This record gives sequence, structure tokens and C-alpha cells, in this order.
Amino acid sequence: MKKRTMKQTTVTLAAAGFFTAVLAAEGGFAKLDCNDDGYISVIESVADETLHQSWARIDSNSDGKIDGVEFSAFEAKGSKHEEREVRPLN
Repeated sequence: MKKRTMKQTTVTLAAAGFFTAVLAAEGGFAKLDCNDDGYISVIESVADETLHQSWARIDSNSDGKIDGVEFSAFEAKGSKHEEREVRPLN
């Protein structure tokens, strides 16, 4: 692959990841990210039973938190936030 094509591909993939995270933040992600730190913690995930029960699979990089890209992948696999009950943490 030529250097220019690789650079364009890298930029395209990075932009796609960024926009995926932005879109996630506008939907269910923002509702679950109670402290607005840009991540869903395991404690915050308790509000969504499906998310909480699938934690190990969704936290693909095992950093102990779910970012917008991981959440978008979770929703894309058929676990749409709108179809699940989200309980308040209070």
C-alpha cells in the first residue's frame, strides 16, 4: 500500500472513531455517563441491566470503563439503548 493511501486510511478510520464517539454521546451514552467524564463506569452501568451484565464483553480494551466507541459497538450489535430500561442511580 502506498504511503499516501495508508495515511488517508488512517485519517479516515480515526475520524470514523471520533464521530462514532460523538454520536454515542448524544444518545444513551450521555444518559449513562452521570459524571460527564466521557466514560461509563461499572457503577454507572448498573442503570442499564443489559450493559452491566455484558460489561466484560463491551469493555473491549479492559480498561475498566466504556468509552463512546465501545458503547457504539455494543449498540450496533442489537442492544439498542432505547429498547432497554434505564434505571436512575439515585
